Amino acid sequence: MIFDMCNLDGFDGISPEELSTVLFSSVSASYKILHEIYKDSAGDSDMLEDVQKQVRHVVEQAFEEYDHNKTGKLSPSDFRLWLQQNPLLVDSIFGHESFRHHSGQVHLLLL
Repeated sequence: MIFDMCNLDGFDGISPEELSTVLFSSVSASYKILHEIYKDSAGDSDMLEDVQKQVRHVVEQAFEEYDHNKTGKLSPSDFRLWLQQNPLLVDSIFGHESFRHHSGQVHLLLL
């Protein structure tokens, strides 16, 4: 399920662009909500640039460490491994700790 949500074009794995799009849209949506709550316009563009940098870093690291076949795409098994090693991302994006087993592992059913 999560794999399919990130595999935007539906073809042979998740590209860096697809993962960046999903992560950035999730993070920027949260940022916009917080901005509305606190009405703080100081540094808006700087904050979004920082978010973009952080997303770029997370995506680069994901592909360096988990694109085992060096295809430029994360396969379902590559993506599963990445999520298992980064459960905070699942919790942060989907906002619910029940996606993890009590052992801290990501539910494989979601992949």
